[in-house]
Amino acid sequence: MPEVVVHGSRPDNQANGSSLSPAQLAGQAARSSDSAQLLQDIPGLTLHAAGGFSSLPVLRGLADDRLLVKTDGASLIASCPNHMNSPLSYMDASKVDSVQ
Repeated sequence: MPEVVVHGSRPDNQANGSSLSPAQLAGQAARSSDSAQLLQDIPGLTLHAAGGFSSLPVLRGLADDRLLVKTDGASLIASCPNHMNSPLSYMDASKVDSVQ
């Protein structure tokens, strides 16, 4: 098998932690009622949409019950046994003050 050499560069802005300010959230919340859409600009996070209710956030390949979602310090878990609705579907996007 021939040797394969891959060259690349590492991005300067590593995503070790991300947060969104109230000003950033206000603009995004006005565009969508889906609270998961507030997270769309966080590096490493993608959203899977399967309907009009709420997107399912996926962080570096982990989704659903492998993500910890908290509101005011309390953990939110999905109540749907088939994992169709993310915990973010229970939150009004306009009521979110910060994302950390």
